[in-house]
Amino acid sequence: MRAERILPIGIIFICALCLAMIWHSSDGFLSNPSLDNPDITMPDITTASTANHSIRFGCSYDWPGWWPWAIAQEKQLFEANSAHVELQWFDDYYEALDALAQGALDANCQVFNDTLVMVEQAVDGEVVVLVTDYSDGNDKIIVTDQITIPTHLAGHRFGVERGKLTEFLLTLALEKAGISHDDVDIRYANTNVGAIAFVAGALDGIVAWQPDWLTALKRPGSHELLSSHDFPGAIPQVVVVTQKMISEQEDEVQALINTWFDTLEFIRLHPDESAKIMLRRSTLSDSNYQHFMQGVHLLSATENIAAFTPGETLEHLSFTAQKAADFLMDVEEISLSPDLTGLLEDEFVRRYE
Repeated sequence: MRAERILPIGIIFICALCLAMIWHSSDGFLSNPSLDNPDITMPDITTASTANHSIRFGCSYDWPGWWPWAIAQEKQLFEANSAHVELQWFDDYYEALDALAQGALDANCQVFNDTLVMVEQAVDGEVVVLVTDYSDGNDKIIVTDQITIPTHLAGHRFGVERGKLTEFLLTLALEKAGISHDDVDIRYANTNVGAIAFVAGALDGIVAWQPDWLTALKRPGSHELLSSHDFPGAIPQVVVVTQKMISEQEDEVQALINTWFDTLEFIRLHPDESAKIMLRRSTLSDSNYQHFMQGVHLLSATENIAAFTPGETLEHLSFTAQKAADFLMDVEEISLSPDLTGLLEDEFVRRYE
């Protein structure tokens, strides 16, 4: 097991100050979206659902692949599918993760890798029933001009978040280049801090998701080496529901999945109106909204069925799960590979008409 190296505290403090200055006038990434956008409120996750049949559905505002749910909410597509949903938008993604695991939510949008970590902690069980999207460029490896091809990664200092999807993406890139983790000097830090450290010259590369790779690209000569676009399906975002929800209210789960696909059809038929709704949810400028939406691939019903079907590439959830589980055990995020029996449930996407 490689030793963990943490960025020196002085660098982290300086990075935090720099980050505040660089993004002071940005599109609200560091502001409180619940204050800047009246449509976003912090949910009270301690309060039980007022109606027993409602799905308490969590969604974080900061990932583009989940903004379509704002369309379903505004255009009453949940109601059209007889889905009784209490959609709760979260400022803090990790709060939503914990809420589902603790039984304060019935369903949640989350990263597939995080589901593998949280499933054993979930009091009501967790089941993946839908792939909303996979990252198609929003997660990037940004490097100095000294690194021009993947085989140049060896011997350089890289900033990643320990055990998170940024380190997973770097792991895939190293594997593709035939390089061992031991040949790379890995420094652990949050991506926003790591990006500033990279700009300051303390790192030779950074793996980050939006908007932090925009910060990293402020370093003269920096460029994108690889991104999630080079590993399609490696970073899927999924809808996870509790096993209790499936056991007690299967029809509501089906209605939720039907709503997603009807929302994609609404986007196809009404692209301009859909973009305006999602832009409001994003709290971004129009240019950054367009930029980040291009970095996700939304999955249709047909693509969902393919994703749930066993296969030997990252576009199949079972294959990705094994790759991710091996990685998570290597970085000691989990002790045992999760049992996929019961974790992946494709019946709902197959029933969609």
